[in-house]
Amino acid sequence: MNQKKFTAICEIKYDDSKSCDTLISDAINQIYKNKYYEPYLNKNIIIIGMGFSNRQIKVKIEEFKS
Repeated sequence: MNQKKFTAICEIKYDDSKSCDTLISDAINQIYKNKYYEPYLNKNIIIIGMGFSNRQIKVKIEEFKS
């Protein structure tokens, strides 16, 4: 079985005054804005945004878009 190896870049946001969807969007945008992926450009990268709000948790996982 051939399995791809990935490097995961994750940003976690917490704020009770925002929706989990907004927090996830903010997290993913921060990864791209601050170029957290740059040291790993020679690898398969996945981006993970997590949002915690009012006892709810949501996660979005996407492939890196250069």
